[in-house]
Amino acid sequence: MFKKLRFILLLGVTLFSSVKMALPSCEKNELSIISNGFNVIFDVEIANTPAKRAKGLMYREFLGIKNGMLFIYDKPRQLVFWMKNTPLSLDIIFFDKNGLIRSIYENAEPFSDKQIFGGIDLIGAIEINGGQTSQLGIAVGDSIQTSSLDNKTALWPCTK
Repeated sequence: MFKKLRFILLLGVTLFSSVKMALPSCEKNELSIISNGFNVIFDVEIANTPAKRAKGLMYREFLGIKNGMLFIYDKPRQLVFWMKNTPLSLDIIFFDKNGLIRSIYENAEPFSDKQIFGGIDLIGAIEINGGQTSQLGIAVGDSIQTSSLDNKTALWPCTK
């Protein structure tokens, strides 16, 4: 019982340490999500070419707690993902050109060929560990900040 309680407390401290007060984060491989007055910062790999997008997180067996993959496109489009060859459960956060989170698919099933429809008129998506959106309180209507968005249209532009 004590070991389980200690593990839960350690996990809570680790997750809380990844939540900071809202500050700009415009480093190339950082992505911030503003939710409930807090800024959650993730270190992301950027999938911005067809080859990188096609591979995504396939074959990955581990993804750090504050890590993810950012899929970014040149123009808004319909986004559909799947979990083929992906052994991790993931949350997929879909957003528009303004950085507004439009839909979230939680706990995508590993290795599934099921199509995950994110929506239309989207510019990108972020994949993070399954269950993290709920744990961190990330919801539809929250916004993201990344140097990959156009500052002219972003709700939360980068200030460099």
